[in-house]
Parts: sequence; structure tokens; C-alpha cells
Amino acid sequence: MGAGKKQGVTGMILYAIGAMALATANVPAAAQAQQGWPAQAITASRFDSQLMAFAQINRSAKREPVGTLFIGSSSIRLWNVKADFASYRPINHGFGGATVRDVLANYDLLTANYEPQSIIVYVGENDIVQGRDASAVAQDVIALLSQLHEDFPKTRIIVLSMKSSPARWGWRSAFELANREILLQSSATGAFDYVDVSASLMRDEDEPDPDCFRADGVHLSALGYQRWRKIIDSYLPEQEGSAPIALKTGVISAR
Repeated sequence: MGAGKKQGVTGMILYAIGAMALATANVPAAAQAQQGWPAQAITASRFDSQLMAFAQINRSAKREPVGTLFIGSSSIRLWNVKADFASYRPINHGFGGATVRDVLANYDLLTANYEPQSIIVYVGENDIVQGRDASAVAQDVIALLSQLHEDFPKTRIIVLSMKSSPARWGWRSAFELANREILLQSSATGAFDYVDVSASLMRDEDEPDPDCFRADGVHLSALGYQRWRKIIDSYLPEQEGSAPIALKTGVISAR
């Protein structure tokens, strides 16, 4: 990465460690230039404890190859990736309740000090549930993925499809619209891979499998994560430390 990027990372880490609380962070300039992305500060105080933990880890970390970096909302945060992907030396930088804009606002902190072979992203679901337009959310996700591809050109960028859970079934059409737009961008640019993980959580075409979800009907159960792991494990490099696979577009179907 260039000097500007490194300075941004350092500044973010020092701010997270030295401040009483994380108040605001700036969206990366490249991401602001994407379609419909506002150049504005975003409050991050509700994520203080989670982001401070990331900052403390980053402060002592050295820049070295990391197998897989996981970024996103609670579907990432609640995933025991160290157990499920131990051979890939995973780092979990998911934080509960995060939207795409939250991830972009804390971009430097989430990606600091790592040079992963793969980056896996799950985000966007919360944005839609909060009332944002599905197409606008898709463009924000694409902005994030484009920024990752620009900053990590040798890294495989993988975005997971937004799931339709029992408690959020009413947003299914919006999730599917956003997924289609992200898939189209993947196919058009080849900058990132779109992986369909939502189909693995369905009992049939019109009903999610309740066994794949926790009691809240939103977050994944052990079975749900088992199904996701099976898909992703077949998609990542087979051996720890193996060279990154060339970027390609495509959909991995779980059915």
C-alpha cells in the first residue's frame, strides 16, 4: 500500500487507543467516489468496545501474510472462524449490528497490519432492515469491495450473499435484489467473487430452515455455520500458506 494508506491506518489506530471513545471516522476517499456515496463522517461510538479490541490487536501486529481476513456484521462476529478455518490463519473483524457504511467508516482499522490471501465479507443485511434502498445498499457494498480490490490487488476478495432468515423474511425480495446487483458487478469486473451461501439455509425455495438459525430467527446456529463452512472451505486454497488463487468471478451454489 502507498504512504497515504499507511498514514491513514496509523492515525486510526492511535485514535482508537488514545481517545476516550471512538466518535467518528472518515470514509476512504476512493470509496466516496463510488456511486451515491456521501463524503461525510459517520458516528461509530456504538461499536466502541469491539473496535477498541481490534485496535489493540493491530497495535502490536506485524505486517505478515494472513490466510483469511473476515469483515462484516454479526454473521461474521459470531462465527468461530478460528475453529472452522484454523489452517487458514483467520482473523475475525466482524462487529455486531454493522452496516456497510460502518465498515467503510472504520476501513483502515479493520484492514490494518494484514496482508491476507483472502478477504471474506458479509454485510448489507442490516442496512436494508433499517430501511435503506436495496440498490443503494448494493452500491455501497460494491464500493467497499472495490476499495478492498484496489488496496489488496493480489488478494482474493469474496463477498457472501445476504441471507433471508425467518425473522427477516419480509425483506427477502430486497436482499435478493441487492444480491443480484452485486453478482452482476462481480461478473462485469472480476474484481471480487460473489459466493451464494443463502441457498444453503433454505428448507425449500419459499421457507428458510429454522434449524440453521438461533432462537432469535436472525443469527446462524451451529448447523447454519456448518453449511457455510462447507461452501467456503471448498473455495479457499487447500493448504495453509499456499499462494493466492487468481481472481475469478462466479457463484458457488450450496444446493
